Amino acid sequence: MGGTLLVGCIISTISVNCYKAGHISRYQQPGGDHHMVFRVGEVHGRVTERATELAKILNAVDSANVTQNLWGERWTKLTANTITHGLLGATGLDNRSVYIERGTAHRIGIKLAAEAIAKGGRRVTNWVSCSASSRTTGSARVTAMLRRSKPCRMD
Repeated sequence: MGGTLLVGCIISTISVNCYKAGHISRYQQPGGDHHMVFRVGEVHGRVTERATELAKILNAVDSANVTQNLWGERWTKLTANTITHGLLGATGLDNRSVYIERGTAHRIGIKLAAEAIAKGGRRVTNWVSCSASSRTTGSARVTAMLRRSKPCRMD
């Protein structure tokens, strides 16, 4: 498969939580104009008819747009996910360990993100950033949600 056959899509902050085995809830309102959840793009970075059409279809689920920076979107998301996903999956811990307790799991997650940045930095020239107010608001929502929810354990 090559770039002519692929269309990429990054899903950013869809905000779901597994509250018991096989059940999820969405703890954040849909993105709307202030946050694009689905970022559709071509490997070559040009806006195309098929990417635009896919974004229109996904817009029925939540906010969607076409990005000209698919590689930056992808590596930014991968880097953010390295802080928790693999570490928590391997240890059986939950997000509280990283976002609230900020102990050993948090420090390991930061080191994993640094490694992802070092690897991704070779290919990505335009990393995606978010504003400080967006990060703070998102972090506050996640923290509040985690305090209310019970950890999800898959048996």
